[in-house]
Amino acid sequence: MEVYTYADSLVNQYDTNKYKTVSIAPGEKILWRRGLCLKATEASVIFIPGAVFLHNIPIGQALQSSDSNLVMEFMARPQVGDTSLPDFKVHLKKGATLKINRNTEVILTKEDNPGEKNRVFIIEEGQLETDIHHK
Repeated sequence: MEVYTYADSLVNQYDTNKYKTVSIAPGEKILWRRGLCLKATEASVIFIPGAVFLHNIPIGQALQSSDSNLVMEFMARPQVGDTSLPDFKVHLKKGATLKINRNTEVILTKEDNPGEKNRVFIIEEGQLETDIHHK
């Protein structure tokens, strides 16, 4: 994963020179720190482990999105986590934000990503893991 403080170009009408952004490769596991809020610059699908709901945490406390019609698709078998809770896919629309209120690992899927190009997200709130390269 590459973190860009200042990008060189526009990404789908978002002037990334004005925002701190992160570029994530499809299939890459990333550590999502509690409170991190990312805004999708294009439609994206993210695998999230069911463990974010451990201890009966309600969905609205574990996840927050600017999209009131956020689509969550529960998976039959674990893709990310190692618990008995089902993992799920979150379908983010362009311009939608996602905030996860727990530390967890997520995977940007290759789904709906012709050519498997990196996706750029605007960092709306929070911070990424400190061992990631900053450009």
